[in-house]
Amino acid sequence: YVDTSDISSVPNPIYSQALDVVDEDADIWNYVYVANFAPPDLTSHRPLLVKLSPNNPPTNPFDPIWAKYLTVSTAAGDPLPELVMEAKDVHYVKSFDEYIICGKITNSLEYNGSFLILTNAAGNPTTSKLYRGITDLRSVVANHDGRKGYVAVGVSKSGAAAFLSVDASLDVVCAQELNGEFDTSDTVSSEFNKVIQYRSNQFAMAGATTKDRNNCEVADTNVLVAIMKKNCAIKRKGHYGSSPYLDTSQNPPINVSVNEIGMALVERKRPGGRGLFITGITRKAPLCDTTAKPIFEDILVFRLKRQPNFLVAWMHHFDVDNAVSIRLYL
Repeated sequence: YVDTSDISSVPNPIYSQALDVVDEDADIWNYVYVANFAPPDLTSHRPLLVKLSPNNPPTNPFDPIWAKYLTVSTAAGDPLPELVMEAKDVHYVKSFDEYIICGKITNSLEYNGSFLILTNAAGNPTTSKLYRGITDLRSVVANHDGRKGYVAVGVSKSGAAAFLSVDASLDVVCAQELNGEFDTSDTVSSEFNKVIQYRSNQFAMAGATTKDRNNCEVADTNVLVAIMKKNCAIKRKGHYGSSPYLDTSQNPPINVSVNEIGMALVERKRPGGRGLFITGITRKAPLCDTTAKPIFEDILVFRLKRQPNFLVAWMHHFDVDNAVSIRLYL
């Protein structure tokens, strides 16, 4: 790693990816974010980890405390300037005062795959691992039983949604591929985009699953949701969304496809149930017409009730540009 004392002097753009709260002090909350940028001495991207102060005083909110960018090299210490390293998520682990980062590595036949990097409280790497069977890790979270270990999700090399459980050394405990439950599909591809701790000993994931991607008449993408344990046991999985249909609200009526992708989720902890709120994106367009303007391309929000059986309580979409909103009871 290289300690950059003044990241404002870096000439290349910085693309932020994820933010987490650093609640190391009960009274003062700092923040940490992970981004990607190309250092001046390289042409490919590297992860940048930045710790920020609280959002006060008003004259200087979120002042950087430190910033570190992470580099890679071979076992012999040789640099790999051509290798592209993209961070996707960062999670602060309060019980051990450390950060865990996930992402993917590309542009290298030997090192392609996904990665996890564990750092200490100062942002200095302590452990890192490459996972060649998973092409992209997009979200990571710590175990919630007080023991060191982590769960990350993304996309496997075979194109399925990937669940990865690792121990304190980032060695694999188990890994699992998941898809949706399309009954008549010839080909299915899936992805997980977000994982959270769920209840006392489980994890909840949201993403997407697509059937028959290359056949526009029947292709369909729905939100994929799963509940799993750190030993890769699947407690629940399913997908939610609309299939292609004849839209009689159009004049004249036309066949349309409606695709939904889950991007984030949070547990509902109010009295009355421990369901999930899920957000994402949804797109409705004329079937098999790649030149037509979409009927809508909106934000998706819905709630799943834990009982009975994670059924949809409600599902809405809204368009910020057209000032169409919905009322949420969170």
